[in-house]
Amino acid sequence: MSSLEQLLPLLDHPDVETRRSTAQAIGDLGPGGISALVERLTFPSATLRTTSAKALAAIGRRYPGSLAAPEVLTALAQVLGDEDPVARISAVGALGTVGRGAVPYLLQALAGDDQVLRLTVASALGTIGGQEVIPALLELQKDADPSVAGIARGALAMVKGGGAYHHVA
Repeated sequence: MSSLEQLLPLLDHPDVETRRSTAQAIGDLGPGGISALVERLTFPSATLRTTSAKALAAIGRRYPGSLAAPEVLTALAQVLGDEDPVARISAVGALGTVGRGAVPYLLQALAGDDQVLRLTVASALGTIGGQEVIPALLELQKDADPSVAGIARGALAMVKGGGAYHHVA
């Protein structure tokens, strides 16, 4: 039995620290676990969906470009609409490691009224940067929630190029 096969069942362990360390360990193993983790994004357990997204984020951080496959992006985008708020935020974390290829998916997530999701997406967009995120961040500066508006201002300040610095209020 491979290390990955031994670790996958622990993603749904009742102990939060076990789940967290398992997600990180799977991330350390590399891109070989991506397909198994993507499959688990559709499982009934919200805990399993969340920790699978976190493990994907760990892989994405350690192996840039490894999550850019369309099937991975689509699976993570579906979790953005998950009933569980922690799963949604974890999916944003994974998508944020992809870079510009994830921007369309993150922009779609802004349509809802989930304040924490908008806040997390704004931060991810600021980290990703690029011209295509500027209009969304400018709009988020006007968000009714002051936390979202503040994060959007900070994200705009992080964006390189496109004159974003001139738009920061």
